[in-house]
Amino acid sequence: MTKNNQTNELTGLLTISRFREVAHQTLENPDLRAQGVSFIYLDIENFKNYNEIMGFSAGDEVLQFMAKTIDDEFNNRHVAYFGSDHFVILARNSEALVKTKTIVATLNAKFGQMSVNVKAGIYTLQPDDDIDISVCCDRAKIACDSIKHKYDASYCFYTNEMGRDLWLRRFITDQFPTALASGHIKVNFQPIVRALTDDVCGLEALVRWNDPDYGFISPGQFVPVLEQAHLVHKLDIFVIEEVCRAYKYSLADSNLATVPVSVNLSRLDFSLCDIYEEVERLIKKYDVPKDMLHIEVTETGLNEEGNFLRDGIIKFQENGYQVWMDDFGSGYSSFNVLKDYDFDVLKLDMKFLADFEKNENAHIIIASIVSMAKKLGVRTVTEGVETKEQWEFLKSIGCDMGQGYFFNRPAPLEQVWESMTAKRRGNEELTNRSYYDAIDKIDLKGSNPFSYERRKQLDQGLPLAIAELRNGSYRFLKATPGFVKLIRTLVVKSVKECEELFNDTNSNINKQINRLLENSIQTGEVSEIDFVMNGNYANISVRYIDQEANSTAFLLEVANLSQNRNLARSKKREEAMRFIYSLFDRVELINLSEGTVENLYRNNMHTSSILRGGTIKEVVDNYAQENIHPDDIAKFRKFYDENTIEERIKEEGGKKYVTEYLRTKDENGHYCWKLYCIVPFPLNNNRMLLSCVFDVDAKKSLKLIGQMAIKKDVLSDSDGKISCAILWANLLAMSQFGVYWKDTDRRFIGANQTYLSYNSLKSEQELIGKREEELGWELNPDFRIDEDQKVLTEGEQVVNREGTMIVDGNLRNIATSKSPIYDTEGKIIGLMGYIIDITMESRDSKGLLNLAFTDLLTGILNRRGLMDALLEYEQMYLKRKADFVIAYVDIDNFTDFNDKNGRSYGDRLLSEVAYVLRNRLGKSCVIGRIGSDEFVLLKRVKDLGDASQLQALIRATVADIHQIGNKPCQVSASVGTALFSEVDNTQQLLRKANRKMQMDKHGHSRLTKMFEV
Repeated sequence: MTKNNQTNELTGLLTISRFREVAHQTLENPDLRAQGVSFIYLDIENFKNYNEIMGFSAGDEVLQFMAKTIDDEFNNRHVAYFGSDHFVILARNSEALVKTKTIVATLNAKFGQMSVNVKAGIYTLQPDDDIDISVCCDRAKIACDSIKHKYDASYCFYTNEMGRDLWLRRFITDQFPTALASGHIKVNFQPIVRALTDDVCGLEALVRWNDPDYGFISPGQFVPVLEQAHLVHKLDIFVIEEVCRAYKYSLADSNLATVPVSVNLSRLDFSLCDIYEEVERLIKKYDVPKDMLHIEVTETGLNEEGNFLRDGIIKFQENGYQVWMDDFGSGYSSFNVLKDYDFDVLKLDMKFLADFEKNENAHIIIASIVSMAKKLGVRTVTEGVETKEQWEFLKSIGCDMGQGYFFNRPAPLEQVWESMTAKRRGNEELTNRSYYDAIDKIDLKGSNPFSYERRKQLDQGLPLAIAELRNGSYRFLKATPGFVKLIRTLVVKSVKECEELFNDTNSNINKQINRLLENSIQTGEVSEIDFVMNGNYANISVRYIDQEANSTAFLLEVANLSQNRNLARSKKREEAMRFIYSLFDRVELINLSEGTVENLYRNNMHTSSILRGGTIKEVVDNYAQENIHPDDIAKFRKFYDENTIEERIKEEGGKKYVTEYLRTKDENGHYCWKLYCIVPFPLNNNRMLLSCVFDVDAKKSLKLIGQMAIKKDVLSDSDGKISCAILWANLLAMSQFGVYWKDTDRRFIGANQTYLSYNSLKSEQELIGKREEELGWELNPDFRIDEDQKVLTEGEQVVNREGTMIVDGNLRNIATSKSPIYDTEGKIIGLMGYIIDITMESRDSKGLLNLAFTDLLTGILNRRGLMDALLEYEQMYLKRKADFVIAYVDIDNFTDFNDKNGRSYGDRLLSEVAYVLRNRLGKSCVIGRIGSDEFVLLKRVKDLGDASQLQALIRATVADIHQIGNKPCQVSASVGTALFSEVDNTQQLLRKANRKMQMDKHGHSRLTKMFEV
């Protein structure tokens, strides 16, 4: 690249070493020093991007053009190329500024449109300055760097203040390792307070440097320097370790133990080291739960290198960490960043509160950002809170948390705790955190707070409140001004008076609220009811939010229908409308133009909602699967086919509606006939449908069955009489017995709906072509094989023969009847049978079903029920050598989960484990719970290979649980299996399986942990 180490080959200018020699020789001339000289440092901004886009050859052309321009201006005197895109010139003071302006203007005119700009820094050598060429060049560079990214400045002169900055930068980089080792750099903490409770819900770790000689160095001074020196990752790792150490040794012994701490990461952390692995190493070293450490990244860092950081941020989130955006609003592209990332929390930059008292625009901007975050399902923290007025305002607009000097200055942990105690500010319990987080996500000022989905719509004012049932008493946590105004129209003076009404156990409203809340919890849907209060016709809607040990939070909306003139302009119209609605089971409004479905009326809270789904087709499909008889699903879908409704109405002649009778589940889960009616009409240029559902009386139902029989099957006699085939089909459809039929090879060829439902089969396809031993639900399939063979070969009939069958993870006592099927020539071509479940009769008569055999929390067998089942398996082994396996299952780290999240969440986790095990394995395994978090499964197997498959399937089934309520989690289980053929009795079997489970837990306990995400 050089010629004789004198000049650079690319540019033809002096090399760095040669420039230093020439400059030193020149400055020894006292006459020249007396005239005054300057060092000029030139830098091409954005040159790296230009190189990447245009190519290196184009970049070289820019460097050559710049070198020629400089050389021409300074007549080939004292000009050097310092590598990359940097040039240095030694010039007389008289020509330095003029020629610099010319060079910058020439280059910017040629390349400026390509975002290539030239910056210049000028250092004027003073008469009494020492002649150190390197220092002179550095000072010119400092002046040049000071105007980077300033588009209104192209040159800058060096000042003494810049010199002090240079000295401080060198001091910071030189002393940083010593400061870390000697404790001059410390971690302070600043509390984060939840608006809902005014309790401390978190801390932010903030680093401070207090040098014994220099004094206090602010983070704004040393953090950028450490970033430039590529040392910042060492600082951030130090802070994280201090936080982890504090959690283990300090927080664990105080009430702050349940408060998570957020730490700031620099964008450079993701490139200078594997910051994720560093964090993982430290939380494992100090045994810190992942939900106790939150990651903060600054918005400006995301703007600069968003694509590079994306994978790193996603990795933290996918592995259980919350990631917060810090200083939201400080950059120029805040909303672009928000569009590209899914953050858990937004921290609003403290600058928003800088002119809070004087600037009304600040109020509007903050309120808009908070509302937007709510719609995105993101919680908010506002930094820089300094006054009570600011804090009350933030509460009023729905900001979730605050941080600032109003609560406490950053201080050592002990001082923070002392200050919070003195101010009587409590600390949020870990078990309450997810409960309050769920409440915070509700946007009372949004357009659709009753939706369980995240929506992005314009705000409207609504009469809403968030209430809580705590230890049997209702209290209001939040209420909009619209809610307060609305309840006054119902002659309820205040929210306090409304609380008293809710808590009056003698009032009807108390019973209605209790019923609504219970129904919303059970169904996961919005529950509503109409009522009369003080002469007003009103409606109340309730949506369950979340619950913890003693509290349940819910969203509440009240409407005074008597005052809403759009719905009822007079009391007579209201009464008429109520009467008309009472004729229907339910009424839905379908907007074909917008693709939406809205429920107008349901006469029973237990009536399943039709509203779940996205498009109209999805809503119809969901409703059909949950409520319509399998044989009528196709007819139901065809009836609600929006593309054919108008054509079908034309075919009806003069009628302006279409109807269909369909079998639909009632509140008890039984199918009954209902009449569905669709009426099309226009509304505001939209195509609308009114969907109404009627109940059908018993007499009409019997008539429908007869009509269905005649229309359904072509096997009716030619004279119109009902054939035996049709009678048989209808008998099967109406029978409460589970009926099935098999071929001569003992394979199922059909069954009625009762039999399918009893065995949790979705369709005949899961049954047809299989034998009972293949399905795995018979405790003694050999007995059934012999029984079937006698029916098929000897024509034997079986009547009410008792046996045992696995159904939904339980052993059920059944009575089976079977008979051969003969063709017209008297040949046996198969068998038909039916089963009756006699478990209920035998146990209910003794009053023991729920109390003695069933675990009340999970609905599966308890210890006694399992021991009974185990005894039956043992007897079967002794009689027929039918081997079986026992699987002993323990939920990993369940005690920790229970302690951190509360017993109610622990109970919900156990219920979910029972549900998934029964759903996946309940057809072939007996399932029970014998201890707190211990489950046992029994299954007939052939060998150890089958046992190993069961063990793997149990692990995978439990690992599929990713959320309890609104709380994300990761769940793992330890499983031990043992065959009965390996031991002498059931006690040995249980002990062996338990011992192998403990070995399994020890083997993978270091790799698997359950924790709240």
